[in-house]
Amino acid sequence: MRRIPQLDGLRALAVGLVIVNHVAGWFPGGAVGVNIFFVLSGYLITSLLIDEHEKTGQMRRGLFYARRALRLYPALGVMLGVTFILGGVAIKSVLIAGSYTTNLFMTFKLDQVLPYTHTWSLAEEEQFYLLWPLLLPLFIRLRCWASVVILTSLAIGLAMWAQLAVGTVTASNGAVTVAVFNPLWQAHGLLIGCALAFAIRHRSVPSAALLVNFGLTLCVVTALAASVTVGRSARSAADWNLVSEFAAAAAIAGMTEGARGLARLCTLRPVLWAGKRSYAIYLWHFPLISLAIQHGYGRLGKVAAVALAVLAAALSWRLVEQPFLRLKKRFEPTTPKHAAHPRSVDNPIRQVPLRQDATSHTPEVIRMDRALPAAGYGEMPSP
Repeated sequence: MRRIPQLDGLRALAVGLVIVNHVAGWFPGGAVGVNIFFVLSGYLITSLLIDEHEKTGQMRRGLFYARRALRLYPALGVMLGVTFILGGVAIKSVLIAGSYTTNLFMTFKLDQVLPYTHTWSLAEEEQFYLLWPLLLPLFIRLRCWASVVILTSLAIGLAMWAQLAVGTVTASNGAVTVAVFNPLWQAHGLLIGCALAFAIRHRSVPSAALLVNFGLTLCVVTALAASVTVGRSARSAADWNLVSEFAAAAAIAGMTEGARGLARLCTLRPVLWAGKRSYAIYLWHFPLISLAIQHGYGRLGKVAAVALAVLAAALSWRLVEQPFLRLKKRFEPTTPKHAAHPRSVDNPIRQVPLRQDATSHTPEVIRMDRALPAAGYGEMPSP
């Protein structure tokens, strides 16, 4: 079993786009990075849960929830505690962000949760982690193609609903209000990732290098295009959501076949370093940027805040995340000793003998059986 480093590289691209968005006012299309995180999370979590079902004949949801909490909450708790101590943060904001309800609060209260507004995406993913293990068995009972069609249709339907609803959450000055973070309107990326997990499970992905090159290039082009059009109308900016999500799905599919095409760039050492720490970088960057703005430090202050966020992420990875990752391994599912093929009945997903180079995953950047993965952001992401 080995890690799939290209997926860490994709995380680095995603968090990089988000950071540029928050530092440079001319690049709002960087929010595409969140879409990438969502697709990663949907794909990896779905693959992980199906893998457990096939190997053990069941999904132990309690263990899954414990693993997610150990992976995500310690780093979040430390960030919230430190930024609260630094000052200028209301305890209400800490409690909202810490309870993974930022998106719900902003949707219904129409108010930001400063300086933790960025945790709306973490809340979206945490709610996905809670609900998806309960719904996934329904899709496992279907044929793969049926699950792909249903999930993709749901994703497109929710994206269209969000598109039509943009006008209802636009202020008089043309700006989109925080109500746009409605969890249903933001679920399409996660569902596309889920559909991808079914689509390529136990299957080789043809033209992998082409998919990677096309997907990565289109993600960047989409971010640039969205930056150009976002000033025209909220609806024109939202047009790019599905494009970026299908582009991310193409890149992920190609990456499951190895470091091909542009995926080689994702395996460069600095890129891998940033990708492994992308969750903590995402956690820290926005509160520190907000504090810099609050104290009037301007553009250079934002850049310094990002540098501090990277340093904080390095410390978080070493002192907080890695110890809890070791603890998390105790909650991994085990295959019953009496079951040679625990996933035999009940699951119509076709069995295919694994190739000699088949790889698997760890719960961060994983890939099961022939092409399996890990958890997004949740691991953002998955922001």
